[in-house]
Amino acid sequence: MDFNTGKWVKILRIVFLTMGLSLLLAVTTLIFFDHFTAAVLLVAFFFVAMALIAMFNFKYLEITATKEKLIIKYYSLFSIDREFNMIEFQTEQLRRVETRSYFLGLKLEIRFVIRVKKGLAEYPWISISSVPIGARSKLLGSLRKLVPQNPVS
Repeated sequence: MDFNTGKWVKILRIVFLTMGLSLLLAVTTLIFFDHFTAAVLLVAFFFVAMALIAMFNFKYLEITATKEKLIIKYYSLFSIDREFNMIEFQTEQLRRVETRSYFLGLKLEIRFVIRVKKGLAEYPWISISSVPIGARSKLLGSLRKLVPQNPVS
């Protein structure tokens, strides 16, 4: 299984950049024509939109799964301190794929639980909000198929 959000992420970035530049142009025009109240409202809308983008925590996500290994690469799209992260483990170690959702299911996060020598280890939550809503169930179904039915402890 190979999964990549590259195409969707490019579209998402272009849309957000275009919207930001349009708002900047609109605010500048409103200030030029002395419509300060409308300009303040647009600036407030801009900050609310930025807060929502930060809360959704959109990430580039690349998942490669073979019979032996599961490799997950991800990084935040709209972050100043962008951190590139990678998770890699043997597929036979996978015990659970957990999910949690917020904001009526718009923000979805996944976490992998694997078996190690001293017990179970949980990886940090990874936001998959940048995955199109229709592809989320397919992705989660594919990941859950990798969990062994009768795991050997």
